Amino acid sequence: MQVALRQFLSLAAMSIRSLPSRTSSSIVAVVGFAVTGSVLVAVLALAGGLSGFWQSTGSDDVAIVLARSSFSEVDSRIARDAAALIEQAPGLLPSRRSALSPQLVTATVLPRAADGKGANVLVRGFDGAAIGIDSPISILEGRSFQHGLDEVIVGEKLASMLSGVKVGGSLQLGESRFKVTGIFQEQGGGRYESEIWGDTHQLASAMGEAGKFSAIYVKLAGKDDFAGFADYLDKQPGLEVKVFRERDYLDQQAGRFRALVLIPGLAIVTVMAFAAMLAAANTMLSAIQVRLKELATLRAIGFGPVIVAAQVLAEALALGLLGGVAGALAAAGLLHGESALTSNGFSAMALSLSVRPGAALAAIGMVLVCALLAGAWPAILMSRMGIADALRKT
Repeated sequence: MQVALRQFLSLAAMSIRSLPSRTSSSIVAVVGFAVTGSVLVAVLALAGGLSGFWQSTGSDDVAIVLARSSFSEVDSRIARDAAALIEQAPGLLPSRRSALSPQLVTATVLPRAADGKGANVLVRGFDGAAIGIDSPISILEGRSFQHGLDEVIVGEKLASMLSGVKVGGSLQLGESRFKVTGIFQEQGGGRYESEIWGDTHQLASAMGEAGKFSAIYVKLAGKDDFAGFADYLDKQPGLEVKVFRERDYLDQQAGRFRALVLIPGLAIVTVMAFAAMLAAANTMLSAIQVRLKELATLRAIGFGPVIVAAQVLAEALALGLLGGVAGALAAAGLLHGESALTSNGFSAMALSLSVRPGAALAAIGMVLVCALLAGAWPAILMSRMGIADALRKT
């Protein structure tokens, strides 16, 4: 066993030292692996940013009422008189009026600071208390908006990515200009920092949404009252709504948007990984052709086929490790700590990108698996080739 290990190590070292003689093909393989690793790190960083975006766990004693045909708050529209019916439902807090928080969620287009192009931005209007927002919100600059006035406050991340947003300035929202009275921050930097907040009635009038709500947040007396509350609303004739626990709604939205990132992102990574594997396999085959006489001679003097094949795999893994580490480090250097303004199809999402060690290690691990697969076929060919045949081909 020790003899086999020494043989393998000596051959692996010899193979790796010979890489400079195959510079062009080796560089192609390393670059392919590096690109694969960096793209995977970027996808995982974006998925992590989305996890932070939807980090609020929600509450089991808060219900969200949406239009039955909707997928989210943005495309949900409920008539204002629905609030009166919901107020009569069982399971609410004793102070029923304060248990309801009708909210309007719509989108508008505002210019980005980076390039001046338009970005769809969420605007949330409140009628009364902000029930359902359990993440601590603090005003960083200025003050909060006043109900009944054309005033808004803007999330910190969104404000930093839009053009000309500052306290004392104004924003054109629909048919009216709204004064920016404050910049707010959500603890942990969640989804609310990608929104603009104001008074429901003022925003609805300006944006052509008069007489409508998007969602009605309801504070229940306890989490066990949800079933009775939902059953009551389901039986009301003409009330075309559906009800979620706040926790379930946020989990559903988080899963949907993570899938929108991960599915195409991993598909791109798979294509790149396949291309990198082909480049690495070509490098290994080229190495075998160049060193065929050398490898055949090693077989002739007593090195076993498994040992010779293993050193081919070792060379492939060395290329994969070099490319994977380089790609992960490059992606981490470019992305870690950066902010990104992306879209979920309806509105902009301001994300904080963070490259965690686990993501970088996962990317390197995937690249090493690709390298191993890339070197497998050349290694098998080498192990099955007879010594006489190999010498005749040189």
